[in-house]
Amino acid sequence: MIPPVIIRDVVGFFQGNPAPAHFPLPRRRALAGKYRPIVVAAAIRAGTRRTAPNGQGMSMQIGMIGLGRMGANMVRRMVQGNHECIVYDRDARAASSLQAQGATAASSIEAMISQLSAPRILWLMLPAAVVDDMLGTLLPLLQPGDIVVDGGNSYYRDDIRRGAEARS
Repeated sequence: MIPPVIIRDVVGFFQGNPAPAHFPLPRRRALAGKYRPIVVAAAIRAGTRRTAPNGQGMSMQIGMIGLGRMGANMVRRMVQGNHECIVYDRDARAASSLQAQGATAASSIEAMISQLSAPRILWLMLPAAVVDDMLGTLLPLLQPGDIVVDGGNSYYRDDIRRGAEARS
């Protein structure tokens, strides 16, 4: 049984490509060719390709939790790129404003999970202080193979602990 996966960050997951230029040179050399884009590969492998209302193919379905400045702008960019985004925020106004721009708003975490195809990809853009509470809500609802990306500002050791908890 494969447990849900928690990925701390997507920055640095490159396969065969040089690390980003903003990384220090020794780190770029150390990372070169060792990482791959896990989130995109998982979405494509999951068979989540769909057709957009405009007839163009959608390449990924993703659930975004946390629609502050960064989360909302990420959703806008993904929707512009024909990705299907199902969004949730504790402030329903944030979700409804993105719904007007092409995302699908969910009224609750449970509703969001039910709208996502398995294996699910959930991206958290939350303050570090609330990630543990959100994962406590999410993990019982997830199935083996689901992916949770912690895209916020969490301390990396907290994410290592969270990953171990998700595996158990």
